Amino acid sequence: MSGAPTDALHFEAAMGITPETLSGLLTRHFGPLVAWTGLRDGSAEDVVQEAFVKLSAEVTPPAQPVAWLYATTRHLASNERRATGRRVHRERMMAGSESREGAAWATAEAGELAGFLLTLPDNLREVVVARTWGGLGFDEIAALVGRSKATVWRDYGRALDLLRDRYGIATGGTTDNGQPRRTAR
Repeated sequence: MSGAPTDALHFEAAMGITPETLSGLLTRHFGPLVAWTGLRDGSAEDVVQEAFVKLSAEVTPPAQPVAWLYATTRHLASNERRATGRRVHRERMMAGSESREGAAWATAEAGELAGFLLTLPDNLREVVVARTWGGLGFDEIAALVGRSKATVWRDYGRALDLLRDRYGIATGGTTDNGQPRRTAR
């Protein structure tokens, strides 16, 4: 039994990422990654889970696991959208009628916020989720989404403005100077 501790250490080294690190990432980033996908058909959780499985299978852990998770989730979500589009097209062709619209999507920390996030254009939603819940810097987000840092910064500000406006409308809120919030941008 003298080889047992060495075997355990060898096994953990071969795993790439420790179970504790993976658990922490899962706890902290699962919900935000679901929102990041923008998938509204119930498949977002599966996509994010697949990203975590891929991370756990990496022999060499990525230098920036959070950014790696966001990039991998984005890629998997894109694949899921294409697959869903093909499947829906086949179903429509077979049924000869429109398939039902997206199923309920409620995995973000607050259902109301999830609703507001879903009203944002994809390019704005992905920036605000990556920055706010992912904790990614503007440089990292720019690299992930393929836009300049300045554009990402402007998109982030615009997304926050839209969210503030929509939240104010939903709650009957007012701006700092007491004026009713605008209803359209």
